[in-house]
Amino acid sequence: MYIRKPFLLIVLLTRMLYVYSQEEGFIFRDAKFPENLQSQVITDVIRDSAGLLWMATSGGLCRYDGNETIFLNNKSKPAIPNSRIKTLFPDRQNNLWIGTENGLVRFDLRSWEMNFVKNPELDQYVHKPDIECIGQGRNGNIYAGSFDGRLYQVNGDSLKLLLDINRDYPNHFNKPSIVSISEPYAGELWVSTKAGKMIRLRIREGYLSPPTYFGLPELNNTEIEQVHFHPSGKCLLNIKDRGLYLFDTQNGTFDQIPALERNQVGKDGTVYMAPFNNDHILIFTNKASIGKEQLFTYNFPTNHVSKQEMTYPDNLKDDHIVWFKNLGNSLLMSLNNHVLELLPTNHRFHTLLSNGTSINSIRSIYKHSDGTLYVGSYKDRFIAINERTGEKETLGGQFVYRILPWSKDTLLLGTEGSGLLWFDRKKNDFHLLGLVWRQKAKNCQLKP
Repeated sequence: MYIRKPFLLIVLLTRMLYVYSQEEGFIFRDAKFPENLQSQVITDVIRDSAGLLWMATSGGLCRYDGNETIFLNNKSKPAIPNSRIKTLFPDRQNNLWIGTENGLVRFDLRSWEMNFVKNPELDQYVHKPDIECIGQGRNGNIYAGSFDGRLYQVNGDSLKLLLDINRDYPNHFNKPSIVSISEPYAGELWVSTKAGKMIRLRIREGYLSPPTYFGLPELNNTEIEQVHFHPSGKCLLNIKDRGLYLFDTQNGTFDQIPALERNQVGKDGTVYMAPFNNDHILIFTNKASIGKEQLFTYNFPTNHVSKQEMTYPDNLKDDHIVWFKNLGNSLLMSLNNHVLELLPTNHRFHTLLSNGTSINSIRSIYKHSDGTLYVGSYKDRFIAINERTGEKETLGGQFVYRILPWSKDTLLLGTEGSGLLWFDRKKNDFHLLGLVWRQKAKNCQLKP
């Protein structure tokens, strides 16, 4: 297989065309994925150490380098042993781990080889682990959690069983699926489950201690859908149909957050969370009485929640959130498989002339000393803009490719089809450029 040298993610970001702006807080920008990717149902997305996007799709595994897409399935080279992908995880050793309904696959991104990780402790023909999540410890160990509540560690090319929730609590939980695995604090491996339990395994000299289970009795058999740890030892939990809880990993307490409780966030509908930085968690919900137009931001140090009204492109206003993820230096959201990027406005350019449904190519721009901004655009033609208010005034219907200041009140415009035009700023008037040819000098003189 011939593969073009991948671009870094900065190339991916420069291909994103549209911008949707709010006055403050966050804005949306269209990721503008290629058409062959837009037709796929994307269920998971991650970014590897080279900045490339990898996506679990309805058609298998897809890599997007900002220019090209490469699809891998059970018929490609290399072939994915099982195209029913549940989760993706990039490790620090340049491997992509693929969790499938029939086991764990290691994809070596250097050699471009895929291999199933064996499970010698169980009969592969009777029990193939349905992998729900993958994580990496601080020492590089890879862990995988299954749908039926088993925690594994990768040992060479095999899986080693570390924990079986059903063995610890026989017939106690309806659905003990493992949702996440991480080592947020040195020497503490934390596992979240759909049994309503948080599990801690202490790591001492390479060995794991017996598990400690945390949870409230009323949360038994509830589904912990997302977790986000903070350096302070606090952890934000999204528990399906119960709301958002703050779990203190040091003393084992669970508390609801008053502002989110008042808004009934998470009590029904689906919650989507992503960390913005070390201290903040961004929260959306599709709860009917709130809607995806409300963005909640939780601040760990202050235990405070702020709220922002979000604006979506007109063509996506009725679409539902499918997933919302932080990929390291970008926040991506899928709305019925249309992917947007969420950007902090104070970290990005201020945007004018944005539109949610069509490209607005800017052909020329000039800012006069009095502050007036003159723009030649594909959509609006020749206009003047008030930067402070965003108001625009249409000056003419020409496609203006070049704006040259000629005098205090005169601009020389290079247009498509109309040639060179003088524009009188005071009169808002256009007239054709007059040319006086001088044969001996073989040049011409411009005359207004």
